[in-house]
Amino acid sequence: MAYRARKQALKVVQGDQRGQYTRIRDYLQAVLDTNPGSRCVVTTKHLPEHPSKNPRFHGLFYCLNACKEGFLNGCRPFIGVDGCFIKLSTGQQILAATGRDGNNNIYPIAFGVVDKEDTDGWT
Repeated sequence: MAYRARKQALKVVQGDQRGQYTRIRDYLQAVLDTNPGSRCVVTTKHLPEHPSKNPRFHGLFYCLNACKEGFLNGCRPFIGVDGCFIKLSTGQQILAATGRDGNNNIYPIAFGVVDKEDTDGWT
């Protein structure tokens, strides 16, 4: 009984992972509405075993216009790229492209979520 109550409480606090994937397009549309000139791309794919069902989330990329303009106008011409694992059941990775500003601080440029860190994920 206590285990089910704890599980339900965690679901209320942390949210449902699957439910969040249905809201990605709404979030990115809000980003585009509030940050004109930004670039947001979501990719989906159909699973081979269930081609008739709704497509599944495959990856996303977003670059805020302010970050892009700030990098082009005030950062050193150097881009660092790195990835980190998402510690959920999806096994995906977050990729980040960063630069260095005039104070030698890390400056975010763009982010992406991919299945694995490889050449296809970065392009």
